[in-house]
Amino acid sequence: MKFKMDFTKDGLFIFFKDWQLRVLKILWDTDLSMSSSDIHKTIGRNVISKSSIALFLEEAFDNGLLERNFTTGRGGTRRVYKAKYNENNVTKYFSEIITERLSRI
Repeated sequence: MKFKMDFTKDGLFIFFKDWQLRVLKILWDTDLSMSSSDIHKTIGRNVISKSSIALFLEEAFDNGLLERNFTTGRGGTRRVYKAKYNENNVTKYFSEIITERLSRI
C-alpha cells in the first residue's frame, strides 16, 4: 500500500480512509487476532466489503503495521491479524516519516 496523504484531514486521517482507520482501531482495542470476517462483522456489513477489508489488512501487514498468523478450522486455513503497534506508536511512526522526508528538501 502506498500511503497517500490528504492534507485537508487531521491526524491519521491524513493517511487512512475513515473505514481503514476504523479497522485499525478495532485491532488496537483488542489483544485478540481477528480475521477479515471478524472485523467485517464488527464494523457492520454495510460499511465496506469484506474483500476490501481483507485487502487492506494484507497491505497493512506488508507495510509492517500488523502481525499475521494462520489458523485452521472449518473450511480450511484463514489469516488472522493483530496490531503490531498501538495508535500512539503508529502516529509517532508517521510523524517521523514526514519529518525525515521534509528534511530532504
